[in-house]
Amino acid sequence: MGSREIDALIIRHLADIEAAGRRGFELDTEVFKVLGKTAEKWANKVNWQGNFDIEGDGFWLNPPDWKLSGKTEEDDESWLGYFDFDVGADDDLEANDDKGDA
Repeated sequence: MGSREIDALIIRHLADIEAAGRRGFELDTEVFKVLGKTAEKWANKVNWQGNFDIEGDGFWLNPPDWKLSGKTEEDDESWLGYFDFDVGADDDLEANDDKGDA
């Protein structure tokens, strides 16, 4: 199929393509809820703590023995470390071997 045929096909189905894109954004919320619930279920099973609201306050988890003594959970520095999963609309998700980040 040549470029003209592909262009014509895209134009003919532009409304469907736009609808699929909108639906994808709508599904994000449902997918994130399921991911959060799945992660929370796993964390409870292995006795880890965390926040599993991906679209809200963040998505992080850690084992309870990483808690620093004398610190409250409201204190940002109350943990020795944690796993944080975050992605935003403007994030560059392409691997960048030069900088070591993704």
